[in-house]
Amino acid sequence: MSGWIKIHRRMTQWEWYTEPNVFRVFFHLVLTANHKDKKWRGTEVKKGQLITSHAKLAAELDLSFQEIRTALDKLEETEEITRTATNKFTLVTIEKYALYQGETQDSNKQANKQATNKQQTKKGLKPAKSGIAEKSATNKQQAGSPEKYTSKADKDADSNKRTTNEQQTNNKQATTNKNVKNVKNKKNNTSKTFPADSIEYKLTEKIAKTVKENSEYAKIPDDLNKWAIHIDRLIRIDNAKVEDIKKTIEFIKGHSFWSPNILSTAKFREKFPTLHAQANRKNNYSDKPKDAFSDFEQRTSKYTPEELDKIARRKFNSKYGG
Repeated sequence: MSGWIKIHRRMTQWEWYTEPNVFRVFFHLVLTANHKDKKWRGTEVKKGQLITSHAKLAAELDLSFQEIRTALDKLEETEEITRTATNKFTLVTIEKYALYQGETQDSNKQANKQATNKQQTKKGLKPAKSGIAEKSATNKQQAGSPEKYTSKADKDADSNKRTTNEQQTNNKQATTNKNVKNVKNKKNNTSKTFPADSIEYKLTEKIAKTVKENSEYAKIPDDLNKWAIHIDRLIRIDNAKVEDIKKTIEFIKGHSFWSPNILSTAKFREKFPTLHAQANRKNNYSDKPKDAFSDFEQRTSKYTPEELDKIARRKFNSKYGG
C-alpha cells in the first residue's frame, strides 16, 4: 500500500478526537479505503470505500468485537461513515473521504507553480512572488517607512481603517466558530424517524412494555425513535431475524436474571447473541419428550406411601416375575 493522506490541524477539535478507540478505527478506515474505484469479487468498491468485517477490524486493531461495533455505531451516528452489511462482509463508505486524500486541486497548483519557477530560474528570470508574499513585503515596507503619513489626518484615517479590518476579521472568526458548533450540534441531534407501523418501532414498543413491567423506575424515552434505532441496527447491521428478536423478547419476560438487566434496546442489542442462545436452549429443552420420571412428583402426590409401595411391587413383579 502506497500513497498518503492529509490531516488538517482542525482535527484536534473533532468530537471523537479524545475517544481513542473511535479515533483509531476511523483513521484505520481512512488509511485502508480505496483511493480509486476497483472491483472485489464482482462487487464494485468505489473511491473512499472498503470491504471489511467486525472480526477483521478487531484483529487488525487489537480491539474487542464490542469495541469495534461501538466505535462504528458512533461514527455512523455522526455521519462520518455509512455501512451496507451483507451475510458475508460489510461495505464501509467514508462520507468525506476527499478531505483526507492527496489528489486535490491545491496540490496540482503547487506542483505546477514549482515547475514554472524552475523553468524561469533556468532562463535567468526571477520567479514571480505570490500575492501573499507581495502583500507581506508591501506591508513591511510601509510599516518601516517614516514618510508614510503626510499629515495627522492621514495617520488617523489609516488607524481607523486598520481597527475596522481587525474587527471584521474577529467577527468573521466568531461567525465561523458558531457555524461549526451549529453543524456539530445538528449532527449530535440527528436521529432516524420510524413509522409507527414499521417492524422496528413495533419491536421497540414490545421491549419498552417489557422493561416497564420489569421495573417501574426504568427510564423509557418519550420518543421511542431513540430506542428504535438500536433495533434497526440489530436487523440491518447484525442481520438478526425478526422472529428471533420476538422470541428473545418473550424469553426475557419475567426472567429472574435478564428481566432486571435488560432495561433498554441498546442493552438488548448488546446482549442479543447470549439472550438468543439461551432462549433456543430453553425451547429445545421444553420440546424434548418427557421420560417416565419427568412428572413423577405430580403423579405420585395422590397416593399414600403404602399404596406407592404396592404399586412398585406390582410393577417389579410384572417385569421380572415373582
